[in-house]
Amino acid sequence: MELFTKNGYTARFVGGVVRNALLGEPVHDLDMATDALPQTVMELAQKAGFKAIGTGLEHGTVTVVIGDKVYEITTLRVDVETDGRHARVAFTKDWLTDAARRDFTINALYVGADGVVFDPLAGYEDLLARRGRFIGDPDERIKEDHLRILRFFRFSAQYGDGSVDQAGLAACVLLQQGLKTLSAERISAELMRLLLMPRAMEVLDTMFAHGLLLPLANRVAHPSRLRKWLALERQLKQMPSALDRLGALFMLTDTDAAMLAHKLRLSNQQKSRLKLWVPNPEISKSLKEKQARVLFYQLAGDYPLSLAINWLLSRDGPEDPAWCKLYDLPTRWQRPLFPLSGQDLLDAGMSPGPLVGKKLRKLEQAWIESDFASGRAELLRQLDA
Repeated sequence: MELFTKNGYTARFVGGVVRNALLGEPVHDLDMATDALPQTVMELAQKAGFKAIGTGLEHGTVTVVIGDKVYEITTLRVDVETDGRHARVAFTKDWLTDAARRDFTINALYVGADGVVFDPLAGYEDLLARRGRFIGDPDERIKEDHLRILRFFRFSAQYGDGSVDQAGLAACVLLQQGLKTLSAERISAELMRLLLMPRAMEVLDTMFAHGLLLPLANRVAHPSRLRKWLALERQLKQMPSALDRLGALFMLTDTDAAMLAHKLRLSNQQKSRLKLWVPNPEISKSLKEKQARVLFYQLAGDYPLSLAINWLLSRDGPEDPAWCKLYDLPTRWQRPLFPLSGQDLLDAGMSPGPLVGKKLRKLEQAWIESDFASGRAELLRQLDA
């Protein structure tokens, strides 16, 4: 800030860094606004010995790196032309004009070197009231960038009280066709972030009631199932997972994983995890301890999720003692390693070939049926059986 002021310019922090600081939450992105032109920002930073990168000069953005801190510094601007995804901008020296082009009031908060918050659009009042509100006409803000539909709901779930601004909601419903212009990657990123927000359930209920979930995934949503999954998360002390919450919300059949992965451009690893969101017919709360150990051995690290999914799809509540006991199996029983390998069978005299694998699988099955009690020597004695 001193670099700008001593050269006759003004720079202020803006947006998330101010919003989160006011809320006492962690600050991540260090965004700043200035009345200096982009090329001037580049020159000032370089003369001061800082690394300056013209990351978006046509939009007024320069990245300045000072030590381990990265600052995104953008010249005050106004949108001249927008098409729902991109904007052509002109630079200005008017701070109110710059504020008016932003998306939500809580993102139009600035703070200068004196520590005084510059709040031209009553964003601080909305922040204190836990209210996500578009700046100006919600219709116009959405037409400028259709991603703001999803950002509106995500911000309402992250910073709001679970309710949504009614004028903003009406605009989102009216202009929902704009979601079709967004890339799958942008939709996926916003949806995954929304699923992890503190008041995601209340906001998703609102989106579902107004038909705004179906176009995101091309699947029918099941909010009541997600609500139960969130209760299970709390009961089981699970780390929240956006992908698992996505599965709870949308997965129903074994074909849904591939369709969701395609629609949301998920990775192969994410697709594989979603495939677990199909009920396993071998899992029920009536499993005996020995049967549960066999399943844990077979499923390995997938056991907790597979069990939780079947629990979710049952009629039993999150505190059901039988399900709780089955889920806790990995805490009281260590999954054993099969004591034989193919080399052991070759060393015992078997000839190389497909029969080695077949015999190994047969011995493993016998070991499982013994409740994993048979030792290596005992298994090798069964070679000729």
